[in-house]
Amino acid sequence: MLLGFKTRSAYEEIIAGLRNQIHALQSGAAYQEMEAKLKSALHTINRLEKQIESTKRQCEKYISNMADKWIDAMETVRQETEKTLAQKDAELQKMAIAVQRAEEKCKAEHDEKVEALKLYKAEQAAHQDTKDKLAALQAKLSRDYTNSAKSSSASPNHPHIPNGRHPTGKKRGAQLKHDFHGRKRMEPTNTVKLTPPAEFLDTTKYKPTGHTRTKQLICLRIAVEATDYVADEYRNLETGSVVHAPFPEGLKDDVTYDSSVKAAAYLLNHHCHASIDKTISFLREVSHGAIHLSKGFVNGLGKEFSTMTKEERDQLFLSLSIAPVLHVDFTFSRCDGKTATAAVTCTENTVLYQSRESKGDKGVKDTPAEINPNTIVSDHEASLVKLGSRHQECNGHVIRYLIGSEQNETNLDWASKMEEVIQNAIHYRNSLAKDEPLDPEKVKAFEAQFMKIAEDGMKEYENEPPTDYYRDGFNLCKRLSEKPEDYLLFLHDKDVPPTNNLAERMARDYKRASAASMGYRSATAHSFFCDGLSMIKTHLLRGDNLFDYVCDCFRGNAMHYCTSDENDAHPQSLG
Repeated sequence: MLLGFKTRSAYEEIIAGLRNQIHALQSGAAYQEMEAKLKSALHTINRLEKQIESTKRQCEKYISNMADKWIDAMETVRQETEKTLAQKDAELQKMAIAVQRAEEKCKAEHDEKVEALKLYKAEQAAHQDTKDKLAALQAKLSRDYTNSAKSSSASPNHPHIPNGRHPTGKKRGAQLKHDFHGRKRMEPTNTVKLTPPAEFLDTTKYKPTGHTRTKQLICLRIAVEATDYVADEYRNLETGSVVHAPFPEGLKDDVTYDSSVKAAAYLLNHHCHASIDKTISFLREVSHGAIHLSKGFVNGLGKEFSTMTKEERDQLFLSLSIAPVLHVDFTFSRCDGKTATAAVTCTENTVLYQSRESKGDKGVKDTPAEINPNTIVSDHEASLVKLGSRHQECNGHVIRYLIGSEQNETNLDWASKMEEVIQNAIHYRNSLAKDEPLDPEKVKAFEAQFMKIAEDGMKEYENEPPTDYYRDGFNLCKRLSEKPEDYLLFLHDKDVPPTNNLAERMARDYKRASAASMGYRSATAHSFFCDGLSMIKTHLLRGDNLFDYVCDCFRGNAMHYCTSDENDAHPQSLG
């Protein structure tokens, strides 16, 4: 196929060339030429090898020199590098030491700052704690009968208590068209006709008017009567015993004092709060020495009166147990060096004092309040709130607590607003006539204001929480918001008063009597005192003649007071 790409002349030239080469090889000329070329090439190779060897030696020498120089240079560089690195390491070490010292200093400063911050926070907390304690102490120091449940008798040297009346600008004393209240005249037992002076009888100068003027002189005379009951003695001829006519009941001793003497001594000691010695002295002086009682006699009257009135007190207990509205409170005195407690349960015309070991659930036990199923009026006492079917909190106490909150939490507004609403609600309730019904719209408005202010108060405490040392305001606001019906019951039932002032007044009478006696020697004596005070106060509320009533009690004839109508008039003298 290749032959097809070239011409014949070209192939002939190639063949001629090949023939010349064969001829040259056969003749040896080519070998000689090739040998000559080979020798020349070998000579050239030897020369080149020598040059290469020389060059190699030069290169090795150069390389050796260069290597030495490079090694020297590298050593120098290494030394310089090591020196530099050493310097850098030294600098780094110094820097590391400096950094470490700086870190240690920074850590120390940080720890100092942390400790200082802790100390600051601790001092701030201590300062706040001290501030709160100071506020609590100031609250305690300023706590009195105006801003807490503390009674005025427990606040010595307190200022005059205002009566709450608003000044009218009128002069003191009787006003125009005011009924005259003078001394009460008695039915005269004797009449003395005064003789006019002689000059008044001169008809030329004086003329009778036909009128008379009368001035009455009232005298008190105490008479002592002593009655001897004489009985003849008889001797029984069979037995030899001596007999006589029986003496009237009650005459056991040679000398017996009747109920009038007992009543006078008992009332002087228990009602007028005179000591036993002064009671004995007064009766001795007023009777010109005729009546000279012993201390044991006067001291035993409390037990005797308590025994005589036991059945009547049971009747009082039953009447209070079913009272539609019952006022309850606790009050305290001293007994044998300890605190004596008295439970006070009362209505408008009945009061019962009961001696108790303590207040609370134990104090409520066996009182009319425990079994009364109706409305209970009291201050905020945990054991009293759960009594009865309905409960009315004393809003008088609530107003005092609100005033305390205003004084100790000046950054809050709810207390002053709530005080105004409660005051207005009480004023509206007291302004109603006896037969005037409550206005539902006004009641609803008072309730809405009450709830709104209570909710706002809780929001205020969320923003500014109460301190650990004064939580009275927060606790009050919480109670008002949780149980508003316990504070506004008086707006739904006119028979329920807005305050517990009735029981408070009864408790003050107990306090006055206890302060006069300065305490009791035993729990029994305290119980006798409570029994007697219950009967005295009840019959004073009912308008009974106290001396006649006590005389009847010592006669054992007082039970008709239990069944008689409260408005019945009792005789002024029982003989």
